[in-house]
Amino acid sequence: MEDIGLATSGKLGARLGDRLGMQASWMTVLRRIMAHPAAPVKQVVQLGIDDFSFRRGRTFGTILVDIQNHKVIDLLPDRKAKTASDWMSTYESIDYVSRDGSAEYASAAATGAPQALQCVDRFHRLR
Repeated sequence: MEDIGLATSGKLGARLGDRLGMQASWMTVLRRIMAHPAAPVKQVVQLGIDDFSFRRGRTFGTILVDIQNHKVIDLLPDRKAKTASDWMSTYESIDYVSRDGSAEYASAAATGAPQALQCVDRFHRLR
């Protein structure tokens, strides 16, 4: 189920698992993804940061993506500036941060990666 979740994500992973005879809720699939140890990332140059919902608009986390290779780097348990800033400060190689218009993420990038150029991502700009 963990491999299905990593390849598909929550709801889609639960539906695919059900068809394969492995019943699990989408939340179980997400918990398995969150518990999976991430491969260590040595360098991040272009970072994408956005929030996502654990529980339909009730509990939010932060997703961090390497824009160059389109890979999820990490999932953070909340969307607080300090959490994201602490994570970013471990990577001096960050040159660009693509984010939504959130003041929390703007503050996180300014504090955690002051050398990085910040830009609003295309999806949020067009909304």
